[in-house]
Amino acid sequence: MELTVQEILQMKEVLQKILGVDIPVKTAFRLGKLAVKLQEELQFFQKTRLSLLEKYGTINKEDDTVSIEDEDKRKQFTEDIQQVLSEQINIDFNPINISDLGEDLKISAAEIIVLERIIKEDIKEEGKNE
Repeated sequence: MELTVQEILQMKEVLQKILGVDIPVKTAFRLGKLAVKLQEELQFFQKTRLSLLEKYGTINKEDDTVSIEDEDKRKQFTEDIQQVLSEQINIDFNPINISDLGEDLKISAAEIIVLERIIKEDIKEEGKNE
């Protein structure tokens, strides 16, 4: 599966929420492995982001902040960071069925939308009665 860096950033918080509650063990294992893979990608993104901030900005050592005063540099930083955020990352993961999260998990529609690439709706087999 391919995810953009932006999608990975958006998923991080929701995945942490799900991993912080009781869900079926097989699902917890799979999502935990996914979270580790995504964290590795995010660490590389953060290093790249910091490198861009150092390239275009001025570091204030007193409060450990960075400012980009020059408009051209700010524009170039934004273009570069957008390029990185849209980068496709190949992640070895097959989406899980939503029912695999368990019946007790409370999650908002907005959070489901963020996870739509890694969670799929259960598909009932044709002719099968519940």
